[in-house]
Amino acid sequence: MLFRSPIFGESTGGGGVTVSVRVLGGDGGSTSSSTAVAGKGASVVLVDAIDASTTGGIYLSQVAEAGDGGDGAGGQAGDALSELTKSGNYSGLILKTQATGGWGGSRNFSGGDATAGGTATAVSNAGNALGDSSAQALASGGLGGGGYIANSGDGGDAMAEASADTSLGGADALAWAEGGGGRFGAGGGNAGSGGYATATATATGSGNDAVAATATAIGGSAGGSLGGGLAGQGSDAVARAFATNSGTADVTATAEATGGGATLASTTTSSASKSPMK
Repeated sequence: MLFRSPIFGESTGGGGVTVSVRVLGGDGGSTSSSTAVAGKGASVVLVDAIDASTTGGIYLSQVAEAGDGGDGAGGQAGDALSELTKSGNYSGLILKTQATGGWGGSRNFSGGDATAGGTATAVSNAGNALGDSSAQALASGGLGGGGYIANSGDGGDAMAEASADTSLGGADALAWAEGGGGRFGAGGGNAGSGGYATATATATGSGNDAVAATATAIGGSAGGSLGGGLAGQGSDAVARAFATNSGTADVTATAEATGGGATLASTTTSSASKSPMK
């Protein structure tokens, strides 16, 4: 699902303009047969799908949420991309992008694999020559599909990049990324591993105003396993923050990365059978 024509807002009198869009991908259909193919979740791609014109303040928010894969025979998850770039002469400029990967479809039949969670990519690039500039990018990888008497899926990777640049005001960049979690393994199937996370924030000011860059990356957690399968692996996370100005005002760069946690495997015996649910 790709949006090509921008949704546009305008103020000819110099008033503030807010434009937002949120697109949700459809979920794939499920199946109750081991020989059937579960449906794919729809991917969502938003690249400069919104825009605005004014000499006043601008706030743009662009959200992409991919669809989940169908359950039963492990339908493929949708991926999400939200990318937004805007520059000009405004009293203030705020850009926000958000991307969420779909959940992988579960597999409830012997053998084979559930599917991985969808990837998520969020990118915001804000440039302002007259006032404050702010860029936010938030990305969440999808959860892996659960497996029963089958291997569970890995979590989806997440990547967030935020860049804010200003000539006369303050600059603020925030990037947040979290990898999707690997799903629990049951009935002897292996658990899924977590998705990778990377976040990069860059804030640059040419004047003498405060500048701040904050990057947070959280690796996806691993799934545990019951019934003799292998536990998954927690994933890595990388965060980078860069902040620069040309004056004596405060400059703050904060980067925090947390690796995904791991869960031990264990073996149990039970007469009950349970299928994983989302």
